[in-house]
Amino acid sequence: MSAPAAVHGPEGPWPDPLYLLRETIVSKRKVALMNENLLIARPDGKRWTIPKSSLCAYRVPGEKRFIDIGSVYYMYKVVSSGEIYSKVRTQKRGYTYIDVLRRTELLDFLEGELETCAQVSDEVFKGKKRPLETRDGEADESILNERKVKGKGMSASKRPRVEAFEEVEDLDAKEKIHSSDFNSRTKPMMSLDVLVRNPGKEVPNVDFLLKLAAEEKKNWNSKTVTKAVQQDAFKKLPLYQELESKLEEDKSALPIILVPCNKSAPLNIMNIQDFLQDGTFRQLTPERKAMFEATRNTSVEVVRTINGKMWTFEVHDSTRHFTKSMWYRVVGVISDGTDWQFADWPFSSLVDLFTTCKGVYFAKPGIPVPYYMREWAVSTMDLPAGEADEDHRASVVRDQFWAEIAKWMMMYRYKRFSNSKKLTKVDTRAMAKHESMVSAEDTPTLDPGWGAALHKSPMMRWLFVKQPPLQRQRAA
Repeated sequence: MSAPAAVHGPEGPWPDPLYLLRETIVSKRKVALMNENLLIARPDGKRWTIPKSSLCAYRVPGEKRFIDIGSVYYMYKVVSSGEIYSKVRTQKRGYTYIDVLRRTELLDFLEGELETCAQVSDEVFKGKKRPLETRDGEADESILNERKVKGKGMSASKRPRVEAFEEVEDLDAKEKIHSSDFNSRTKPMMSLDVLVRNPGKEVPNVDFLLKLAAEEKKNWNSKTVTKAVQQDAFKKLPLYQELESKLEEDKSALPIILVPCNKSAPLNIMNIQDFLQDGTFRQLTPERKAMFEATRNTSVEVVRTINGKMWTFEVHDSTRHFTKSMWYRVVGVISDGTDWQFADWPFSSLVDLFTTCKGVYFAKPGIPVPYYMREWAVSTMDLPAGEADEDHRASVVRDQFWAEIAKWMMMYRYKRFSNSKKLTKVDTRAMAKHESMVSAEDTPTLDPGWGAALHKSPMMRWLFVKQPPLQRQRAA
């Protein structure tokens, strides 16, 4: 291992860390703090590794002692990035605080706008002297050549100089450990208690320990999967943990809720944000329906606290450009009962769709739920009329929706996606067939006004004949 080349100051043999830091900042090269060391890039692509506790030429304001280079760099990094530089935060991190009066001058000096600084020792900065700590923690500014080596009577000028900085060939190269560093960090195989109880005897099972160490060294760079990791891979996790793992990999991978792309639907992309976020429901006016395609957003975001955590959901009304990863993030589907809403979705059947995603149907005010919707695995909720004085009812329905979504996220989600088949239009002929089976003789005896309405509307005949009395009373 070759010795590093000599590093000199501008006029003396001792390079000051503040001088190197200033030259690097002015030249706009890289500076980083890593593993208690300050990494300063050199013009030739190499770097200097300086301990952050090394003293530099900057004196503490109002005192004689010098400050460490780590405190100077921390102040420059925090202030230049626009963050808050306070005394409490600085002292918590083990650095020396620099007051605001001296800070501005030091910043201008580091950035090259000033050639001198009042608190910087000129001789130390130019490399003629270097600060040395004494027993009480203060700094001694005496010239190193005049100081005698204790116990040897030899001046420091004749003593071999030890380089203060380590040079590395590549700025992004990994740190290398020397054999001396390894020997200094190794621990003895026998502890103090073992030595006292069994002096001169070997540690039990030492051969087995050495065998384990040899296997670990052999497989050091190989990616091994333990049994615990393999068991976790096959463990059924709830949906919210699956979504959290996706968010850790990609912060933009938000859970998705799908709404119908239908201007006649009670809830669509134009009013879903007000309903899910604020709990207010307003039906679209004819003017907004006419401008639905031109003014609607492709997606909106809503925020909701679920299980004590703040979740952000994306709401989409079109799956035309959905990727496979986006389909995996779909949590809920709001249906409007149309036969074309689920066309070209990657599922073999509606059963697979509502097994994978939570289905919800919002019934229009005054309109009964279609018959075929009762055969789907969806939760049905009744919307209010949409007036301003009924916002409290809308907020109750909103909370019911989020309760269903939260319950769904707490469970394990069975994925029933299909790579080969896609959904087509929903067959709603079952409803018409069922309605045709209801004859006029099955209609209950009511007043003349209700009788005329029932004979005119097959849906009302089906509702009053086939539904329980409680639902008949609610519809009436």
